[in-house]
Amino acid sequence: MASSDFEPLALPEPTYGMGFEPIVGANICQHSDLSLVAKVKHALGKASFTKLQSSFLGPIINLSARDIKFSEKIFHYLMLRRLKTRGRNLWFTVDMQPLQFSMREFFLTTGIQCEPIHREPRNNGKDPISEPYSWAVRGDYTLTQLQYRLFNEPEEGEEPLDDKEKECLAAVVLTEGILMTPYSLEKIPLSRLKHASDFEMYTAQPWGKESYNILATCIQKFDKDSWSKGIQCESIHREPRNNGKDPISEPYSWAVRGDYTLTQLQYRLFNEPEEGEEPLDDKEKECLAAVVLTEGILMTPYSLEKIPLSRLKHASDFEMYTAQP
Repeated sequence: MASSDFEPLALPEPTYGMGFEPIVGANICQHSDLSLVAKVKHALGKASFTKLQSSFLGPIINLSARDIKFSEKIFHYLMLRRLKTRGRNLWFTVDMQPLQFSMREFFLTTGIQCEPIHREPRNNGKDPISEPYSWAVRGDYTLTQLQYRLFNEPEEGEEPLDDKEKECLAAVVLTEGILMTPYSLEKIPLSRLKHASDFEMYTAQPWGKESYNILATCIQKFDKDSWSKGIQCESIHREPRNNGKDPISEPYSWAVRGDYTLTQLQYRLFNEPEEGEEPLDDKEKECLAAVVLTEGILMTPYSLEKIPLSRLKHASDFEMYTAQP
């Protein structure tokens, strides 16, 4: 049969027509943070960290050692060339050729198990079913809070973590922070913490499948308005205002020190002032709220990351801060 007898393959409808992809920049705010691996290693002893490396988290830990960075440009390029398909499998076009990314490719790329490993629950002095760790049963913990529990000294009246709890918590922090990537204020579902008090059972779960499904669902929500849905990409011209306080000569203390994390700014906004601390007035609350929402939703820094001073340059002037791109 001559090659001319073959009918051309009809591809699904693309997100954008070929050659009509918008020429826009993109800032991907929510993605895996491999720097968590070094922090977990520092928090654990050598034996516990080796145990993590021997679990399904091994490929992730090895990947972090190669200093691989997330590429916004590649992700953006693929998103502009995604084909609209049903089901979980993702399709793109690269150089006019269809390219599939399914759970199979996810497994081949990451090496993370997509099927559960059969293991019997173990009882090593503590029954993880009848005595689960407190952070694994309440259902109101965020990734930020779990990181704080693992990386910081216990607060007054709080029991220190033993090695087994550290191992379980470290496994959850790496799984959530790198595979699930929730935003900073999102509560981790109890369904994902069901086996978190039993290291062997937790690391036997099909986290590759869970991660791929979250990734596919997120990507399939992208449409042609996703890159400009209400978020300004150019600065708005405004003159600095002086409403009783000069934001240039008298900026708020949290906007000039350069050593505040999102967690600390949230605490300042949502809690009563500590002893000897001045309460926030309405204007400072407005500025601080704008920063907390911008950082927590658009920038999503991890809990111990200091917010760069460059992003707080206009934070003491609400009008100027909200005019930035």
